[in-house]
Amino acid sequence: MTVTEIASEDQLQALLTSKTAATSVLNFWAAWAQQCKQMNQVFTDLARQYKQLQFIQVEAEKYPEVSEGFDIEAVPTFIFVRNGKQVDRVNGANVAELTAAVERQLTAAATSTAASSTSSNKPRAPLAPPVSRSEEELEAYLKALTHRAPVMIFIKGSPDTPRCSFSKKLVALLNSANITYDYFDILGDEQVRQGLKKYSDWPTYPQLYIRGELQGGLDIVTELHASGELAALISAS
Repeated sequence: MTVTEIASEDQLQALLTSKTAATSVLNFWAAWAQQCKQMNQVFTDLARQYKQLQFIQVEAEKYPEVSEGFDIEAVPTFIFVRNGKQVDRVNGANVAELTAAVERQLTAAATSTAASSTSSNKPRAPLAPPVSRSEEELEAYLKALTHRAPVMIFIKGSPDTPRCSFSKKLVALLNSANITYDYFDILGDEQVRQGLKKYSDWPTYPQLYIRGELQGGLDIVTELHASGELAALISAS
């Protein structure tokens, strides 16, 4: 079976409902992400090998409502849907994990058409389990993180492999300005990801801090850079 690249939300809905007994594998990707280009080829290879499943590609930022509906916060993300329900999920460019999930869902689809599922095919948590910290410990940890470097950014992914376009643009801006910074991948720690929103009173990512003080997200940092204020803030004693 070949990979279907959707051209509309209606097409996706039709594909997901056309064969209620079939399992569909959705690849949410973005053209700017190098890791997506690599995983798209893996996805195509899997589609050729596992013809019993339906492989569908969704350009995440082109269809924001679809992405929001599947709780897509970074690319690549792979969603498995059977009988209209999400049954599995793989986050990131992990070939072994994606292949294992495909094989697992192929087995599940072949052995059971019932609505119930076994523990082997329950949906995976989209993020690693958070580290358990008390409220006081979390606040102290966030304070330490925001002060870890003179310029600290909190992004999805890493500077080499950002997993959202806003993080990618922020990294590119800082690199082009030759600004030295440290980073924290908020996708790797759910407690930090949620706690920092409250700590900084800023609901979205990426976030940039200078000496522990929040400056803002991508739009504000872009404006600060254009006006020359960003460089002044960094160089200020």
